[in-house]
Amino acid sequence: MGKLPNITSNWAKAALVALIAFTMLVSVSLADGHAASADSSTTGSTLVSEDFTESSVSDSRWLAFGDACLTAASASPMADASKLGVCAKTEDTAYLAGQSDGFLQLTDNSAGSTSDVLYNRAIPTSAGLDISFYQYQFATSDTGLGEADGIGFFLTDGSYTLDQPGPTGSNYGGALGYASIGDKSGIDNGVLGVGLDVYGNYANQPYVGTSCSTSNLFSPSSISLRGQGSGTDGYCLLKNGNGTYSTSNDALKTSAPAVSQSGADNGSLVHIVVSPVTEANPLPTVTISVNDTVVSSYQLTTALPSLVKFGFASSTGGGHSAHMVRLTSVKSVEPMDALNLVKTVNHDVTNGGTLQKVFKAGDTVPYSFEVSNTGNETLKGIKVTDPKISNIQCAEPAGGLTVANSMTCTGTYGPLTAAEASAGHFDNTAVATAQNEEDQTVTSNESSATIPTYTTGNLAVTKKVTGSGASAVDEGDSYSVNYSYPAGAYQYCSADGTATASDTDEQYAAGSGTLQVKADGTAVSSSQIPTGAKVELSEVQPSNTSSINWESPSFSPQSVTIGCQGTTSDVQLTNTADQVSGSVSWKKTDAAASGTMLAGSQWELTKPDGSTETVVDNGQNDADSVEGQLKVSDLAWGEYSLKETKAPTGYVLNAKPYSFKVDSKDLNVSLGSIANTAGNTGLVLKKTSDPASGSTVKRGQTITYSVTAHNTGNVDLPAVVVTDDMSKVLNAASFVDGSAKASIYGVDAGSVTKSGTLLSWKGDLAAGRTVTIKYQVKVSDSASNGASIVNMISGNATPPDGFTPPTSNCTSDNQAANPDCTTTAKVVVPSNPAKPSNPARPSTSGGTSTSTTPKSSLAKTGADVALAVYAAIAMLVAGMGVISAARKKSGRSR
Repeated sequence: MGKLPNITSNWAKAALVALIAFTMLVSVSLADGHAASADSSTTGSTLVSEDFTESSVSDSRWLAFGDACLTAASASPMADASKLGVCAKTEDTAYLAGQSDGFLQLTDNSAGSTSDVLYNRAIPTSAGLDISFYQYQFATSDTGLGEADGIGFFLTDGSYTLDQPGPTGSNYGGALGYASIGDKSGIDNGVLGVGLDVYGNYANQPYVGTSCSTSNLFSPSSISLRGQGSGTDGYCLLKNGNGTYSTSNDALKTSAPAVSQSGADNGSLVHIVVSPVTEANPLPTVTISVNDTVVSSYQLTTALPSLVKFGFASSTGGGHSAHMVRLTSVKSVEPMDALNLVKTVNHDVTNGGTLQKVFKAGDTVPYSFEVSNTGNETLKGIKVTDPKISNIQCAEPAGGLTVANSMTCTGTYGPLTAAEASAGHFDNTAVATAQNEEDQTVTSNESSATIPTYTTGNLAVTKKVTGSGASAVDEGDSYSVNYSYPAGAYQYCSADGTATASDTDEQYAAGSGTLQVKADGTAVSSSQIPTGAKVELSEVQPSNTSSINWESPSFSPQSVTIGCQGTTSDVQLTNTADQVSGSVSWKKTDAAASGTMLAGSQWELTKPDGSTETVVDNGQNDADSVEGQLKVSDLAWGEYSLKETKAPTGYVLNAKPYSFKVDSKDLNVSLGSIANTAGNTGLVLKKTSDPASGSTVKRGQTITYSVTAHNTGNVDLPAVVVTDDMSKVLNAASFVDGSAKASIYGVDAGSVTKSGTLLSWKGDLAAGRTVTIKYQVKVSDSASNGASIVNMISGNATPPDGFTPPTSNCTSDNQAANPDCTTTAKVVVPSNPAKPSNPARPSTSGGTSTSTTPKSSLAKTGADVALAVYAAIAMLVAGMGVISAARKKSGRSR
């Protein structure tokens, strides 16, 4: 540029100043004209008035993350303002620092920079959206691996809080803050994402949009559109009207913006239009233009939420460049009333909202009422009325609601009744009013919210324990029953019980729960489960115990489809508890030598059902290999009795029954030691007679004999033989037939047999018992005087195997010498009595008469005495007869 001429006159200087001023005015006008061209909607209502050109942003709902900043800022932001402030990183952007007419800087041209700017304020969509901004992606110094990454613009569901950024930064820059990538979820509640992608990974699918099935290649300097998503689902590329998923556009790369330009020199104008929706056409069309040229157009396949929030994001990595934005306008496509109301379910969990989208009986529904000033003057006294909600709360900003601003009111309804849930949806309508600056009432549009509803039922589980071990199960014990069901479509049951799909694409989440049931027959109910859910059940199988083994549980039915509102699906859980078999053990010991075990015993075990089995030491049914130790295994629970049937050799049988019980509390019974006494045998006989042995008997007299045999041992004698030798009896006497009897303590002990001159008894004689044998003989009339009657007995016994036969005290060898074994009697035959030579006369004086007995030198025998007695009696009788006759004679003489 050449030197200016030397101007000395005042008018010339004035003219020059005027010329310069005119030139600057023209420049400013051109710049303003450029800015105005970004606002292509001249009929819509302004929704947002921020453009980022000032040194601060007063609306605190603009949230800054990472390196986002304002180039015009020169001081820290105010406490109640947005945190967008001074730029800390200024590679290639330092010349803009603190300059007026600034920009929103997302990143400078340095590696590893990230930024997100989120506007956590909802704007209505029913009248369409017309959003314009300038974008700048440039570098004036080294870019490392190349210019990267790009700028992302996105919409989210306005009924949810937007205060957390999506994926950005190292390895995640391709998502441009919106979509899922790698192991990162996309931004919450995403609705629409626009990628202004210099590097090219935003269009790379499924590298970005990890759940999307359609593949698309890396596409540098391209513009792509992605649909709704949440978590790792969705965020898929949308196909343009021309069939492509991305559109190349070199206008994304720009030069650095000029300092203090009120316009947007060097920027690329991005214009995003979302068409208005109607009941007839609820699916809007999205059109994207760059520098007034349409680059993408797409009709959404799902309805746009009635409220949206939006944001910007950018990042750099090994490749980098500066990224800036200047927002020019956010308007509706069609003009709106001065006061706009949008009623939605409140999903702002930081402000009393819920993430729930479909509701059931008993739920309380939180609502938000977004009131926007879409007119041209401040409004005050804002109220929202809803015939079904009485608790609506509104916090009006100080000074009223300014133009292009909005406020949120909240209220709740509920709990929903069963009838409301059974309708499949719940509707209500609200309206807002305010006073304008002329104190006139301004009324909003009516805004309705329809929520889908669903019905629920539940299941109830009853536990039953069966099996041989059921008696050992404590009814008070708890058992865990798990139930689960997969995700599914919501349904509701109308009054007639018909299940119908709810009007929503939402699905109820997979669910599960645990019920603590007892074996006492009490039904335990689950929480409410969506109608139509297919519930599978399982039990945490109880642990086996020392006494019980559990079989696998059985459910009837195994799976349940949940029915209508208020219904309960009953499930029977059956558990089989098997007994762990028990045992009984004992030791066979010597009673006299404690601890000495005896082998060879046998037993009879009586079972609970009355059946018996034989147990043989170290043999049949004995599970213990040690002699003298016995064990019976595999015993079912119940009452048992054990009795010895064979004692060890040489020992007395212990016939005592031992009762015991096998159950869960005493599974392995020990009877301890069962002792036996060593056996000893003995047989003692004794013979007596009546009259006593040694007496004299006369002809015709009966002699009664008694023979006893006493088992003096502790061993039962099964074959005792007692023999009475009557050979020296029957020579002077005869056996009285039928007189022989045998008894044991008064109880008949069997027959006594006579064979020739031998009388014998044979039978069993228990230890300590005595058999008594009695019989009679009659002295023969022909028995000679002085004849001897001698009776002798003998006995023997055969003991059980293993015992020594007893030695009897009466044997053929010693019976004659043993008085216990022999009795004697002598027959006395009296001689005829001699007549007296001097009969006795009664004495008249009362004296006694005497007679003389011939003297003999022989000793008096029993027979002599008897004869004397008989003679005396005869004489007495004769004397009495004489006296009687004399009295009679005397009487007659009187």
